[in-house]
This record gives sequence, C-alpha cells and structure tokens, in this order.
Amino acid sequence: MVRQVLSDPQYVKTAEDREKFLETGGITIDTTIDPVAQDAAVETVNSYIPATDESGKAAAVAMVQPGTGQIVTMAQNRTWGTKKDGQTTYNYAVDQKDGGTIGMQAGSTFKIFTLAAALDAGIDPNERINASDGIWLDGGDWGCTGQYFGGFTGQNSTQSGYFNMWEATAYSTNTYFLQRERDAGLCQTVDMATRAGVTLATGKPLEPNISFTLGTSEVSPLSLANAYATFAAHGLYCKPMAITSITSRTGEVIANEPECSQTIPRDVADGVTAIMTGVVDGPIQGRTGENMSLGRETTGKTGTTDSSAAVWFAGYTPDLATAVWVGDPRGGFKYPLRDITINGTYYDAVFGSYLPGPIWRDVMLAALSESDPVAFDLEAKYGLRSVQQGGGPGLRSGSSASANPYGYQYDGNGYNNYNYDYNTGGQYDGGTTGGGTTGGGTTGGGTQYDGNGNPIPNPVTSP
Repeated sequence: MVRQVLSDPQYVKTAEDREKFLETGGITIDTTIDPVAQDAAVETVNSYIPATDESGKAAAVAMVQPGTGQIVTMAQNRTWGTKKDGQTTYNYAVDQKDGGTIGMQAGSTFKIFTLAAALDAGIDPNERINASDGIWLDGGDWGCTGQYFGGFTGQNSTQSGYFNMWEATAYSTNTYFLQRERDAGLCQTVDMATRAGVTLATGKPLEPNISFTLGTSEVSPLSLANAYATFAAHGLYCKPMAITSITSRTGEVIANEPECSQTIPRDVADGVTAIMTGVVDGPIQGRTGENMSLGRETTGKTGTTDSSAAVWFAGYTPDLATAVWVGDPRGGFKYPLRDITINGTYYDAVFGSYLPGPIWRDVMLAALSESDPVAFDLEAKYGLRSVQQGGGPGLRSGSSASANPYGYQYDGNGYNNYNYDYNTGGQYDGGTTGGGTTGGGTTGGGTQYDGNGNPIPNPVTSP
C-alpha cells in the first residue's frame, strides 16, 4: 500500500510531498483487500509450508478480481523482519519495484499465452498434431522478423502423443505448445502475454526465446494472477490496484478508480477460458489439475520449471484469479524442490499439482465460500464451451471407438459436438448431438458426468 502511494502522483504530485503526506499521518486508506480471503490465504500457506519449516521453502499467493484489477489478497508464509527464522523484508508476491524480488520462472503457466496466440491466428483447437517426446524444432525467425533462433529439441515431462489443444493443455505437453508457439509466431505469443499485462518482475519487458511458452521468464505471482484475470474478464486488462480511496486529515477523499482497457479480443480470451476449464474438470483422464476442482466452473494451469526450481498453479473463476508460487528464496536452481521433506512429507520432486495446486484450491474455496457459483459467459471463437457447459475435445473421423473412452458425441466430421451435455449424456441447450461415427461404429452417449464435468462411476449409455 505504502509503495503504491509513494509511486502514484494522483495522491500527491511530487515524490517528496508524497513522503511527507504519509509521514504526517492522520490519513485513512481504504484498501481492496478482503479480510476473510486474506486470513484464509495466510493460514493456508502456513499450513502447507510453515514459515520455519526446515526445508526453507516459501510460498506466495496473489488474488485479483477480474474486471477491476482490485487485489483481493496477497499472502506468503513469511512475516516481516530479519532477526528470526521465517522472516523476510521481501514481498514474494509482487514485482521488484513494489518490494518484491527479481521474480521466479513461471513454468507452464505461460502456456495460456500460446493458447491465445494460436486461437487468434486461426489454429483449429481440435486439430491433432504429433506431440511426441524429443521433437527437433528447426531454427529460424519463428515469427520475429529480423531475428534468428537456433534449433531446439523439445522434451515432455508429462504425456506425449497425437494431441489437440484440449488434450495438450490438460496434459501440459511441451512439444505441442512449442510447435503452436512456432505456428502462431513467437513474437505474437510474447505480445499476447504483454497485452494480458505481464512484465518481468524487474519491470523490463518480456523477451522472445523459443522456450518462452515453457515459462522461462521471471515474473511475480501478482503479475501472473492479473494476466489470468484479463482472460477471466473476456480480454479486459485492468491495472492492479490495492487502494480504493485515501481520506486526508482535512477530510478530502481521493478516489482510485479502475484503469481498464480491452487488450485481447473477447472471442480469443473466451476460447482460452473454455479450453483451460478442461485442465481442472471434464473427461480427460490424467489431466494435471484434476485434484483442484472447486465444485464450480474454473480454469487452472500447473507450472513446473526445470529441476523443480519453482512450481506454480494459476487459474480463475469468473469472480477471482489467483496465482500461487512455491520455491526457495535463496535461489531455486541452487535449492530445488527435489529429494526434499517439506512439512513432514518427503518428495522425490515437487510439481505444480502438488503443493501450489492444493494451496490454490483451498484459498479459492475460502474466498468464494460466501458467493454463489457463477458460470462462464463465453462468446468464444469456434463456439468453444467450458467443459461444464458441454465443451471438450473431439476426435478425428476414422478414429476407433476404443480411442473414445469418454463417450463424446461427434458430428459428421468426427469432431466433438460442443452442444453435448456431459451432465445428461444428451443434447445441450437445444443443440443436436450429431450422428457421426468413429471407425464405423456409433459413439453413443457413453460416460455421464456430474455438475463439475467429472466422470460418474458405473457409466451408462444414453439412448
């Protein structure tokens, strides 16, 4: 809060006068922080990683309201100070200029920007491509005129195969995203992240490199949470704000209004949202966010850097966007999250779905506990829907019935019918379920799903 006042001339014109303004006292600052969410976030991060845990690991949370940029909570498993274990003078959730660090590599949470660039470029989300492990990617300008990037071998740490956008996102398949980054254009992908509001934690602009989609840029949780909030708000970027108003000693009220602008086309942002819902909920078995369901519509994305130097989980509902980082303030690559015991639990390696994911889930559940579930209102490119509203991956025509373990319905071209309702196994919102076949056999109604898009045991076949 203090740093926002000191840096913003809307409160007092000069830096010197702003310091005097604060030092003199007698002012009232109204903040955007939600006390319930804040207390829950502090309690949650410390319950998973106590401040004085022998591992020395830290966790930080940033939560933003889409459509306003209001910061709902910022929390970490450290208190301010230098004399005791579990203390720090850094705020790990924010950029360097606001008292944070130089940032942490974001891992696969950055794949959201490749999704946006690919959809914006007209790439079909249902097109399957070879996303095998160890794919060689030729050097070239990669869509950055006048630049050259050397060849690169993409490696997968999760599943490999022939995937479409839905599946590759749910599995977080690196080689799929590297190819789509190339197809959409590397600089276009970087630009999409910039338009969502991301900068390096040092304040410098993002820089293109082939591994950009894998999250090699060093950012803060607040920057990432706010970028995710841009997608939740249908492409409307809002500058993060922690103060709603300041009342001076004389009673003068200085209001702080949201600063927002449409930076990403709505159909693109909504398309990203639809696909990202399939990471947490829906029919794709083995999805990386399957343990983070909130019982309401949500998106999510894991992030794990090389050697587990930093691990993340980020996601949003229509109401809130949150990013969680876990790592080591002494240096993630020097002190990675491998072969380590944290809060009494041993880990061969920590991934984004381990500690950051459950922290994200618990913080979001607490913050949303008093609000009714809200569905995503999507006007997405290609007519994409959230998985809870009938969206999901499709199969190419000619695929065998055994390759359709989720009971999808398909149109005559073998694509998933986006009007299919996973809740009832039939048509959704008046749409038809098509009559397509896969491998000569009808796809049928197949598996039924609950209100979160999760498979119901003992599936039945709809008529």
